[in-house]
Order: sequence, then structure tokens, then C-alpha cells
Amino acid sequence: MTRKGVNSDASYYNWGTSWPIIFLLILSAISFIRGLAFVTHYWESSVPIESIYINLYWLLYNLVGLILATYVSNERPRLRQSERFSAPQHIRVTLPDDDTVSGTILDWNESGARIQLEMQEMNSTNLGTGVMVINHVDINFKKVWQKKDNNRVLIGVTFDNLSDKAYAYILSQTYAKSSYCLTEQQYNNRIWYLFVIWW
Repeated sequence: MTRKGVNSDASYYNWGTSWPIIFLLILSAISFIRGLAFVTHYWESSVPIESIYINLYWLLYNLVGLILATYVSNERPRLRQSERFSAPQHIRVTLPDDDTVSGTILDWNESGARIQLEMQEMNSTNLGTGVMVINHVDINFKKVWQKKDNNRVLIGVTFDNLSDKAYAYILSQTYAKSSYCLTEQQYNNRIWYLFVIWW
């Protein structure tokens, strides 16, 4: 797992933690091949073949486990310093020209958020900073990125000059929120897809 608070924009394999597993994997693979050579009479065995069948079964079992264990050392990209919390809450965003647009917070933490704005067209230069209002709390932000999604605009923002009230509200809606109120993100990846994408 990637260390908390450490950012990484690319995946990589942690050889420092995986070498004992790989070493055991190689030894098990060699033993499995050697056992197959005995049961197929490619090599003569000095022990009963029945006992070699039992060893082959457990070697195959261990090989599957060791192969899966090698995936643990694959580090995912970590683009954010803090975990994001899903928060489908409606907000009002005040733009620099005093126009307001409605939107929805998709996810956020104490340092920033991903917001979906309810507007069809938006000039990329008309939003550098702004204020989002949620439950009568003003939260200042700076735009980091922006892209269009169908008839809506997605923006990524970082919070700027937060008041004590705003910071306390954000914490109450993220880290201090009861786990029963948090929705867990669902993934639809199949096991075969994980194997293929990793290699």
C-alpha cells in the first residue's frame, strides 16, 4: 500500500517487499516441475508416486496463493494526499462576476473537492476562484482543473482561506461523519481484468 500523505502519479512495483514471496514462488515452481517429472516417469523417483501426488497438490495450492500475494506489492497511483469522501450534496457557486450556478459536490476532503456544475457552456477563463455555499456556509476555492461532461461541467478545486466555520463544517461532513452515513464506492472490476491490467 502507498504510504499515507505520499503522492505518486504512476504505478510501480515494490520489489523491496515482494522479493521473499517471489523467491518462494520460484522454489515452489521448480519443485512442482520436478514433481511432474517424477509422476510422468521422466525422472526415476526413489519414493512412492502416491506421496508425490499429495505434494503436487499442495505445491499447486501454494503456487496460486503466492501468485496472488505478488499482486500486493503493486502500488497504485496516489494523486491526492487525503482520501476523498462521497458527498452528493447540492451547492450554490458564486462566480467572480457575481453570477451564481447550482451544482453538486461529488466527493471532497479537507483540502479540495470535485464539483459538477449545472450549466451547458462555461468559458474556461471565467472561473479561477469562487465561493460555494452549502447549508449557509461559505467555502472559498481555487479551480485546479475543468472539463465538460455532457451538458455539465466538472471542476476540481482546492479550498482557499477557509474560515473556522467552513473548516469545521467540512470535517463534520467527512472525517467526523458516522460510518453508517458514508456510502462505500462500488467497483465492478472482474478478477481476470485485474490480472490482465496488472501485467
